Order: sequence, then C-alpha cells, then structure tokens
Amino acid sequence: MNEHGGQGVLVRARGVGHAFTSEGRARVVLSDVDLDLGAGEFVALTGPSGAGKTTLLTLVGALRRLQQGTLEVDGVELGRLDRHGSNRLRRRIGFIFQDHHLFHSLTAEQTLVVTMRLHAGRYSRQDYRQRPRAWLERLGLGGHLEHRPAHLSTGQKQRVAIARALINEPRLVIADEPTAALDRETGARVIELLRETAAASGAGVLMVSHDPRHFPAVDRVVEMVDGRIAAVTPGAAWSGA
Repeated sequence: MNEHGGQGVLVRARGVGHAFTSEGRARVVLSDVDLDLGAGEFVALTGPSGAGKTTLLTLVGALRRLQQGTLEVDGVELGRLDRHGSNRLRRRIGFIFQDHHLFHSLTAEQTLVVTMRLHAGRYSRQDYRQRPRAWLERLGLGGHLEHRPAHLSTGQKQRVAIARALINEPRLVIADEPTAALDRETGARVIELLRETAAASGAGVLMVSHDPRHFPAVDRVVEMVDGRIAAVTPGAAWSGA
C-alpha cells in the first residue's frame, strides 16, 4: 500500500496559483500550491478565513478555470478541459457546499432521484425507489422524504445536500464546512459517513473545516495561510481538543 491508500493519486496539484481581479488590481488568493489526494484518502483543509481553501476546492472541482500551475483530477488535466469536458468531470464529483443549492420545488426524495438520473442507465427502477429512501434514513431524514426545502431546517437541508453528493458513489467528494449547520452528534455522523465512503469505495474526500474535533478522523490535515500550504499533519496527531 502506498501513502495514498494503495489505489493511486486522485488529485495532483503542482504550483497552483490563482488571483481575482477587481478594479484593475489583482489579489492573489493561491500561490504555488502543491497537493496530492490519494484514492481512498480523507484530507481536511484548515486555516484562517481568506487563506484560499474554498478557492482551491472550486479549482479541484472544475468550477473555476485554472490560471497557473497544473491540476489533474482522476486522470484528467483540468488546464486542457473545455466546458463540455468540465461538465463530464463534475459528474464524477460529489459537491457539498455551505449554500445547499436545493431546488425549491423538489422534495428531499425527488432531489436524490433527479441526481441519480444524471447517470442514465446505471440504475434500475427498484434503485430509484430504494436508494433515495435508504440514504435519507441513514442521515436521519426518514420522516422528511416528502418535505421541500421551505419545510426543512438549515441542518436538514445540509443533510439532503450531503445525501445528494454521495448517492451516485462519486470518485471524489469536495466538502466545504459540511458540518457547520449541524449539531455535534449529527456532524460526527456525517464525518464518519465521509470516512466510510473513502474507505469502502476508494473515493477521495477533500474537506474544508475549522472544527478540530473532526481532524482525528481524517488522514491528513493541511493548514493553509495566505494562499499557501503552511503545514501538513497526520489526522491521528490531533487530539480533537
């Protein structure tokens, strides 16, 4: 077994840089970032606000165009992708962001069914009936199958978004503060679910978190400061205090 879970490198970033331009001035948010994420590996990004963590997530998720350096995700070089290629790659990624982006007209169950239909031909009719219910029950939402976002709490909407991200068994999961809106017990359950997802399916999980209680569950904690990687620590080295 190699240092990335024995299944190869899923994400490889080398010299990645990014800047935002406002009023003719460039503000550098990432500078010379090198990062590997192995298949089956769970990595947390942490650091102060403005350190570039979320920008790095959006670059890895092909949600933003690469400006500087090289970035390879699941064998695909992002710098060479056109819009259609980016769309195809994103279907292999599960996204969990703080803004849930749920459709107001869809129930929790319908949200998952629509997500499954992005992979036409993969699922049977029985899968469409059973998988959404199973995922929602796993996240404590078995009594909210028919509820639309307007009738869900912030934490419940976040759990629907987590189920949506995981239901298609993605190759990569990108999570930005996935437990921020959850109580401690539910947050711990979600972290364990992400841990299980990485271990069972060989997916890579890249998560932004400011909560050190979760760090013992991850393989590595990558600390970012001012757009650079400042330190890398094994998750087991964190006490959770």
